[in-house]
Amino acid sequence: MNKLLIALFTLISWNCKSQTVEKFNFGFENQKAGNSLPDGWFKWGTYDLTIEETAHSGHKAGKITSDSTTNSFGSIAYKIPANYEGKTIRLEGYMKIKNVENGVAGLLLRVDGNGAPLVFDNMQSQKISGTRDWQKYTINLEYPRDAEQIYIAGILSGKGEAWFDDFTLYIDGKDVQTLKEVKKQFSKARLDNEFDKGSQIKIVDLTPKKIENLELLGRVWGFIKYHHPEIAKGNYNWDYELFRLLPKYLEVANSRQRDQLIIDWINALGEVKPCSTCSETDKNAVLRPDLKWIDTQEAALKSKLLFVYNNRSQGNHYYIKPGMVGNPEFTNERPYLNMPYPDDGFRLLTLYRYWNMIYYFFPYKHLMDEDWNKKLKVYIPVFLNAKDELAYEMAAVQIIGDIQDTHANLWAGANKIDEWKGANYPPVHLRFIEQQLAVTDYYQNDLKSLVGLKIGNVITKINGRPVKEIVKEKSKFYPASNEPTRLRDISADLLRSDSDHIEIEFVSGNARPQIKNLKLYPKGNLDVYRWYRKNKGRSFKMLDNNIGYITLQNINKKISPK
Repeated sequence: MNKLLIALFTLISWNCKSQTVEKFNFGFENQKAGNSLPDGWFKWGTYDLTIEETAHSGHKAGKITSDSTTNSFGSIAYKIPANYEGKTIRLEGYMKIKNVENGVAGLLLRVDGNGAPLVFDNMQSQKISGTRDWQKYTINLEYPRDAEQIYIAGILSGKGEAWFDDFTLYIDGKDVQTLKEVKKQFSKARLDNEFDKGSQIKIVDLTPKKIENLELLGRVWGFIKYHHPEIAKGNYNWDYELFRLLPKYLEVANSRQRDQLIIDWINALGEVKPCSTCSETDKNAVLRPDLKWIDTQEAALKSKLLFVYNNRSQGNHYYIKPGMVGNPEFTNERPYLNMPYPDDGFRLLTLYRYWNMIYYFFPYKHLMDEDWNKKLKVYIPVFLNAKDELAYEMAAVQIIGDIQDTHANLWAGANKIDEWKGANYPPVHLRFIEQQLAVTDYYQNDLKSLVGLKIGNVITKINGRPVKEIVKEKSKFYPASNEPTRLRDISADLLRSDSDHIEIEFVSGNARPQIKNLKLYPKGNLDVYRWYRKNKGRSFKMLDNNIGYITLQNINKKISPK
């Protein structure tokens, strides 16, 4: 090939490449004049975001900067519709970091559906910190069938600087920039958005009769949700059907009118056809539905509910499916993340949802100290009378605690409870030992000489109040399977405060009680851990009388030579 043809071929190839249009601005290059961030990118978190020419390729890269010592983060993010089909999703991107400490940096990939995250990874477990030049990183996740939105991002927590560039997103190994979008088919329940901004329900004059009616409605709502074939198919958004019924239901004049309204409501869902193949619940089943409450209803309502049960859905279900090791997996439950303090209707919905989940699927109701059957009626006024976001969060964590399971808690969305506990922490680690609040360690070794407390000191009063009195008051807001676990969790928070000092009374040995004004610190200034400080010593030692002691806490695979 002569030089002229080679040059012409090169020019044509370059022109074809330069005219390739990318759908998404994953490389930060396109930025409209006047915009602080490139097209499509937006800010998550609190840290500063800038665009710099210190790029991996091209001319621009996204940068996150933080001098924060608090427990916060910053993220530069991009969202695209999940209009693609596949089984796997992979994010690749380049990152450079400088002086990252007290936190980590990484890529972020999150896929949402029905208003909630379905899969998520931010590389936190890889603990990337310090200073590193440009490197390529990868996140691999399963691609959910019900995906609606895909978020890609760079993220930084703690202190330092992080640059991000050249993101590439793959579905089943194919670059989304080259994929054709597909129109997904969603259920009728998913497409119902009438009450996305609020239920507009206001419940006043909460009389005993109204509470009794709302208790019955909560039972019927949960029963129909998990048994009616049309709900199982996803033909109704069952949250919003509650809001459609409530205005009329709150106005019923008597029990007969109430029951007829419920029957009409069920009939309007569609015909429940007799099921000739439906199997009865095994008499030896450990977890059987408790339907005694149906037997106490008047004849017409009882007959309607039992007919639904005897011809109930027994196949795939929109709201629930078998999960790992047989545990139920609750699906398509919208989290309503934009409602930190929801209106009356949504607060009632919260209670109905949780109470019925436990009623039908929690296997240890028989081990609870109190009868779960009675809890719905008890908590209706608690939820409806919650006057603000904190009271609502406390109502939620209190009913969660009633099932007495340490693994059940408000793992997210409890920001007001966290504020209630206090922003500043003591410099010492505390544990209850023989029912006494004792100092067991220091969060920072360099603070030992300043603290004025020794390991073994017992704190008896906080701001003039006996520790036992405070624990009794706060216990209901600390879900736990047993009292030692509850005390363990409370001990980490008892000295928290929004003030930078707290007054304590403590005793050392047999000495008289002493009063101390203890200095508190922001969490980011302390090496705070909740349960224990990991022992970095050997995994075995010899005790008295030639007894060998082995602990699995820090055992490793390394085998010492003989």
